[in-house]
Amino acid sequence: MLPHKKIKILVVDDELSIRESLRGWLQQDGYLVETAANGPAALAMTQENHFDIMLLDVKMPEMDGLTLLKKIKETDADTTIVMMTAHGSDDYAF
Repeated sequence: MLPHKKIKILVVDDELSIRESLRGWLQQDGYLVETAANGPAALAMTQENHFDIMLLDVKMPEMDGLTLLKKIKETDADTTIVMMTAHGSDDYAF
């Protein structure tokens, strides 16, 4: 990425405190940050915007993070995805 380009990040987590904490920390470091509370909302946002990085919670109601990951990669393979979970398990390690 070019140094002059602001990096856009989408934080997707069903917990408000996590979304807002990550938004605040990332914005302090100069990133452009948007948030979504669930997978369907995140998908809708990706129809209108390109995000350089997406932070996705693994366990969410309506659509889990792994399903969301697959849907995003179908339409935007260039987005870097970071999966997050508070539920430690080797089942999600790639």
